[in-house]
Amino acid sequence: MKNILVPFDFSDESVNALHIAHEISKKGKINIVLCHAIDLAIYSDTSSELDDSYIAQLLDTVQNKIESHLINAKISTSEISIKIKMDHPFSYILDLVKKKKINLIIMGSKGSRNWRGIMIGSTTQKVIRHSTCPALIVQNRTDIGKIKDIVFATDLSITPHFVIRALIELQELLEAKVNVLKVITPNSWGIDREIKKQMKQFVKLYDFKNYSMNIYNDVDAENGIIHYSEDINVGLIALASHKKIDIPTIITDYRVTERVIENSDRLVWVCGIGYYPG
Repeated sequence: MKNILVPFDFSDESVNALHIAHEISKKGKINIVLCHAIDLAIYSDTSSELDDSYIAQLLDTVQNKIESHLINAKISTSEISIKIKMDHPFSYILDLVKKKKINLIIMGSKGSRNWRGIMIGSTTQKVIRHSTCPALIVQNRTDIGKIKDIVFATDLSITPHFVIRALIELQELLEAKVNVLKVITPNSWGIDREIKKQMKQFVKLYDFKNYSMNIYNDVDAENGIIHYSEDINVGLIALASHKKIDIPTIITDYRVTERVIENSDRLVWVCGIGYYPG
């Protein structure tokens, strides 16, 4: 891992994401790119009314505000590359992922409890669905050094190797154990002996090290993932998510990912499997 991107919107969640990115960066020679997109629609109904001097002043104001946050967080500006642009946040994030060869996005997101029933923020949702690199979704301030276990929830289907490589890279960086989890629901009942056999084949195929294999029964997949993570008090949940929404089973898979993010206060690492970076 060489480059981390932190989308920063001054929310508490994005500040928490910045702290986590800084902690991770200290574990290796990892660069942090902090970005802020200024959506002109927020400032004016007609962006053409904004003259160059106003835009320059706006950019300076945002730059100073970001630097103030870094000072309060005791993070040197020399450790961070700050990128500010007039753009839509989602478009700017994907643009930087490509241009800066980002390996991991760390971004904040409010849970559904803070949105009064509204799903996770649209920018976060779009990033999860369309990013070509993994994303670590943050709500609360978390001490990365205390994370010694990762729950990797999977249906044991074939997963692109780049997803597993990215997960193992994070595992090694955190020096954590991966708890491979298969949730059994009333609609996906299976024989324990057969499921255990599949799990052994799965971990062997991807050459996992420092892992455990676990089966958990619950009413649905998202509750099983959340409840198991709570039961073993794990700090990070990892999921592989599908890209498209035109096949019913894949829609369900995406909803599982999004509902876990909405309803769990733990870190959630998501890697889309609809894209292959080569």
